[in-house]
Amino acid sequence: MRKFTAWLKLFRVTNLPTVPGDALAGAALAMFFVSDCAPVKTAIAASVSLLLLYMFGLADNDIAGAKSDGDRPIPSGEISICMARVASIVCLLGALALAAAHSVPFAWYLNFTLLTVLILIYNRTKKPLLMGLC
Repeated sequence: MRKFTAWLKLFRVTNLPTVPGDALAGAALAMFFVSDCAPVKTAIAASVSLLLLYMFGLADNDIAGAKSDGDRPIPSGEISICMARVASIVCLLGALALAAAHSVPFAWYLNFTLLTVLILIYNRTKKPLLMGLC
């Protein structure tokens, strides 16, 4: 049970329900104003993909701060840095696979790539502007 709790802590599960809302709200607005917009299932897939990207960012944040964030699962030894890396890569690849399976628009991939780069840079620099951009 302790390992399971550590994974919940790594992925900050209590914050996860807040993530897809922005993407779904944006998709709903686009569907309202643009008649040839993507279907609802594509919007949901894009939102879940962004949730997986968020989880990638959370794991990467803990990997980047493994030496300084003493109260987190990696430095405490509850989760190895190797397993956290595997989990982050699974989240990133899962996000891309889900998006590809549901034919999200090309612009989504551009935004996804930009956001991934911003996440990686923020996790290593902790610049507030980058957090705001994310």
